[in-house]
Amino acid sequence: MRVLCLNCNRASKRLYGEIMQKNPDIVLLQEWISHKKDRSDEAQSIVHSLGCVSSTRYLVTASNQDHIILHKSERILVTQHDDIVVINTYFPAGKTRDRIEHMENLSKIIQDFGINSMLIAGDFNLAPQLEDGWYGDDFSNFTKKAERIYFQKLLTDFDLHDMGTEIEWAPTFERQIKGKSSRFRCDLFLVSSELISSSRLSYDHSFRTQEGMSDHSALLLELSI
Repeated sequence: MRVLCLNCNRASKRLYGEIMQKNPDIVLLQEWISHKKDRSDEAQSIVHSLGCVSSTRYLVTASNQDHIILHKSERILVTQHDDIVVINTYFPAGKTRDRIEHMENLSKIIQDFGINSMLIAGDFNLAPQLEDGWYGDDFSNFTKKAERIYFQKLLTDFDLHDMGTEIEWAPTFERQIKGKSSRFRCDLFLVSSELISSSRLSYDHSFRTQEGMSDHSALLLELSI
């Protein structure tokens, strides 16, 4: 099973052809369209070649097999795909407190549903470790210590593994801010520990480096189940 995750930077209509060239079984999109208002009813027309589509203001989960929605809110979309639960998420980009509250909400949903075997993917808008965020030649101070502590708690509490630590480091987001390059590994794939050995993550940076596309790389998870 191949799962593709991408923050589209509101350009899903333009990127969809490129996305489908990767032959995904499941597509997880964040910021898929302008979210000044809720346009979730438009998702089906964009990701039309995948049969089952669920969407919110910020998120789209689409799959070539039927899935069941377990939870649906603006920034968290939880779907059941046979024996695996997939959580598509888009963390707030603003305040530290908002991201911690988002992780608290995420934890409560996992607990309430008693989810065990899962994938969590999306734009986390934080650097899990200090070396995952750069501003120019220096470490970025965007992500605060409290966020990293709570992120590690999320991993520990639910026996999750950050698959990005298994491959060569690379930023998944890059943007010029005040004349300096802001680079983050903020797009993440977390998997339950029992899925680590059957999971392989790679990045497709063409979505970020080609003109007129996103400012995020795509994440591709190959899952042998």
